[in-house]
Amino acid sequence: MNILEKYQISFVQTMILGDPFKGVVSLDNNFSGYLTDHRTLQDVDILIEAIDMILRNQVPFIDHSSESLSTILMTSYTTKFYEDPNYDSNTSYYEIPTVDFREIVVKW
Repeated sequence: MNILEKYQISFVQTMILGDPFKGVVSLDNNFSGYLTDHRTLQDVDILIEAIDMILRNQVPFIDHSSESLSTILMTSYTTKFYEDPNYDSNTSYYEIPTVDFREIVVKW
């Protein structure tokens, strides 16, 4: 089973108002929104670089909110997805190992 099947993720392309749109469909809206907000190659490269810094233990954690206000809290072990930037006030809606998240981002 590949990583996309494991997490039931699909990448879609459609036209919105005559422009091509690339998106992510998954079991979690926060995960889908966060990854979809990284549509450009430059955005994806920056995200991979951040994940690599975490996995090399160069920084202890990264927290970041995307355009859709999906928020991540990433450590070398797990990446948690939250509904809003104030992740301290709510529980994680979705959580995956950071190494798996990196593999998904590379495929994206």
